[in-house]
Amino acid sequence: MTALLPGTALPGPAAGPAEGLPEGITPYEIIHVRDPEAAIAALAVRGFDVPARAGLAPVPFRLPFDWHADPLRDRNWMFSLQAWRMLDPYLNRLARDPGHPGAFADPLAVIADWERGNRRAGRFTWYDMSTGLRALKLAFLARIAAREGAVLPPLVADLADRHMAELLRPAGLSAGNHGLFQMGGLRALAWAFPDRPLAPAAAAFALAEGARLLDSQLGPVGVHTEDAPDYHFFAVALVGRFLAAPWWQVPEMAPFRARLAAAEDARAWLVDPAGRCLPVGDSTEGAKPRDPAALARWPHRRSGRMVGAVLDGYGVVRTRAEVAPPQSTLVFLMASHHLEPHKHADCQSLLWQDRGAWILVDSGKYGYQRDRMRRHFQSTRAHNTVERAGRDWSRATADAYGSGMRRVEPCGAGWLLEAEVPHRSEGVVHHRLVLFRPHRFLLVLDRVAPSGRSSGQRGLLARRHVAWWHFDPGLAVDISGDVAGQGAAVVTGLPGGRRVAVSHVTGGTGARALLARGRGGLVPQGWISRAYGAFEPAPALGFASRARGPWEGATLLELVEPGAAPALTLARSPEGRVVLGGAGDLDTPARRSADLAPDALPLDIAPGLL
Repeated sequence: MTALLPGTALPGPAAGPAEGLPEGITPYEIIHVRDPEAAIAALAVRGFDVPARAGLAPVPFRLPFDWHADPLRDRNWMFSLQAWRMLDPYLNRLARDPGHPGAFADPLAVIADWERGNRRAGRFTWYDMSTGLRALKLAFLARIAAREGAVLPPLVADLADRHMAELLRPAGLSAGNHGLFQMGGLRALAWAFPDRPLAPAAAAFALAEGARLLDSQLGPVGVHTEDAPDYHFFAVALVGRFLAAPWWQVPEMAPFRARLAAAEDARAWLVDPAGRCLPVGDSTEGAKPRDPAALARWPHRRSGRMVGAVLDGYGVVRTRAEVAPPQSTLVFLMASHHLEPHKHADCQSLLWQDRGAWILVDSGKYGYQRDRMRRHFQSTRAHNTVERAGRDWSRATADAYGSGMRRVEPCGAGWLLEAEVPHRSEGVVHHRLVLFRPHRFLLVLDRVAPSGRSSGQRGLLARRHVAWWHFDPGLAVDISGDVAGQGAAVVTGLPGGRRVAVSHVTGGTGARALLARGRGGLVPQGWISRAYGAFEPAPALGFASRARGPWEGATLLELVEPGAAPALTLARSPEGRVVLGGAGDLDTPARRSADLAPDALPLDIAPGLL
C-alpha cells in the first residue's frame, strides 16, 4: 500500500472487467506529456506557461502560490491555472509509475495549496470549464488510489463534494462546449466517488444535461453550433473522448454516437484545399487532417470538378478533393448564429480563395483579451459583410437565428449561394445572393431591409451602409474610380500577375469608396490576425452609401489575367435591376434571371456569362 498523507481510504467504483480503469489519461482530459520528469523540472525552473498560447511568458510557480494574481492579464492563462494544467505532468507520471515517491504527494501538495488560496473565491475560482477539468482530475486521483489501494487525505473527498455542489447549479452551467467539460467532470466525480451524498443527484443531473448539451453542440445535422470551424474540430475530438469515457457507457448516449459520425464527415468541408482550417469566428488557419472520402459522404451537389454543400449555417463551394491546391478554388459563406462565446459579428461574411491564394480573407481570431483589438476582430467592419449605421450585428445568444443558409447549387458553369439572416435587435433582415464563376468572378447582391418590427420614424431614418471587403495582406488595393452610385478598385499582387477588378453599384445616395490598411485609433480598420495575440496590416475596402428603408448594393470581383482588360461590367438599371454584362455584349439585351435571383434581388445577366 502506497504511503500517503494521513487520511481515510476513499471507496472507488465497482471494478468489473468492463469498468476497470481506462487505459491512459484521455478520458480525464489530462494532456499527454511525453517526458513527465522533464516537464516537472521545467515547471520548477521556467515556471507555469500555456504552450498553445505563443507570446505568453512563463510565470514562476512556487508554493504557496497566489492563485488570484493575473500577472499576464490574460484570461486563457488564468483559465489554465485554475484548471490545474500544471498538474498534467504529475498525473502523467502517476499513471505510468504510481509507486514513484512523489506520485501522489506532489500533485496533492498543489491541490492543498489551491484549496488554501481559494477559501476566498476569486474571479476565476469557479470558472465553468476550469471547474469541470479539476473535477476530472479529482476523479482520476481517486480512481488510481482505489486501484493501488492508496489512502488519500480527507481534503480530496471534501473537494469532490464542493465540486459536485458547484457543478449541480443550473445557473452555473455553460450553454457552450464548456458545459460538456462541466458535465463530464460531474459525471466522473459521481462515478469515482459513488458513496458521497451528492453522487446520485450528480450522476442524474450530468446525464440529463450532458444529453441536452450534446444535442445543442452537435446541432441538427452534426455541425458544431459555436459558429467557428476550429471549434467544430475541437468539439468532434471532445465529444469523441466524452462518449468513450466509462461513465458515459449508457443507452441514453447512443443517438449522439450517430450524430458524431456525421460531425466527423463535416470536418472535410471546413478546411481549404490545402487542409487548413477556415479562419471564421474564433478560428485559426491551423493544419487539419484531410479526408477526401468524408468530403464525398456529406450530402452535396456536384458540377464538373466543383462540389458544393450546405452545412447548417455554412455554405461551401470548392474544387473536388483530387484537385491540387495550385488549381483549386473555394468560396465560403457564413450565415450561422447559435451561441455567443466564439461568434463574431460576421453574419453573411464571405471568404474566397483561388489557386491556393487567399483573395477575400477573414480577420481571424486574435485572442481572448478584453481589449480594443479583440473588439475590432469581433466587429462587423472586420468582416466581408454589410455594416449598418456604424453598429455591429448582435452576437448575443438571445438574437441567435440558427442557420440562415437557403441554398448552394450549380448554375450553368457557375454556382449560387443564398442566405437570409434576421437581425432582431436592429429590426432588419439581410439577404445575400452570391453568384460564383470559378476562377473568373464573384457577384454579390445584398439587400438590408426593415423587418416587420421596424415601423414609424425609425424605419424612415437614412442609415449609412458600408459593404466591406478585406484582402490578403500580400495584396494591394487602389481606388481607381469613384462616381455617384458606383465605386471601382483594382487589387494587385496575386501570384502569376493576376489582379482583381472590383466594382460596386448601389441604390443608396452619397456613395463613396473607403480604403484602410493598418489604421489605429478608436475605430481600427485594416488588420488581420494569424497568430494568438498578434496582428498585421491588411487592405480593407468599403463602399459606403445612405438609404432610407431598404438598402441594396451589388459588388463584382472579377479575376483578370496578366495583360488583359476586365471583361465584365456592372450597372444598375433605372428600374433598380442589377445588370451583369460582358465586354462586347453591351448592345445585346441582358437575360432576365428571375430563376436565379429572388424578387428581393432583381438581376439581369448577359448571355454566355454562365
